[in-house]
Amino acid sequence: MKRHKAMQKQVKKTHFKKKKAPSDISVKALFKDSLHYLDITGNDPPTMHLWGNRGLYIEHYEKILEYTGVHIRLQLKHMQISIRGQTLVLEYFSRHELKIRGDIEIIQFMATDRGDEQ
Repeated sequence: MKRHKAMQKQVKKTHFKKKKAPSDISVKALFKDSLHYLDITGNDPPTMHLWGNRGLYIEHYEKILEYTGVHIRLQLKHMQISIRGQTLVLEYFSRHELKIRGDIEIIQFMATDRGDEQ
């Protein structure tokens, strides 16, 4: 009996211990190591995912410069990308991402300055 009561007291102590209030920690101090990985300004580099030669997903493009069934040209941050192929279709696009579907034959990157946009 005594053993049982002692165990009950011990369980109560561990389950109902008061937690100490955390000291003042600023958000910046909490995340100082991860803040440089976050992009608050929207300056992420373009990210591309290619599915064989049948699909291309691009994040962080800036502008669609040309769009036909055989050629799509996009402005990225510091370059242009040209996609050539057959039956190319913009499956969907939003302000920052798009997906191209079709028979992709050539993907070409061209370095440009901001003043070179057409």
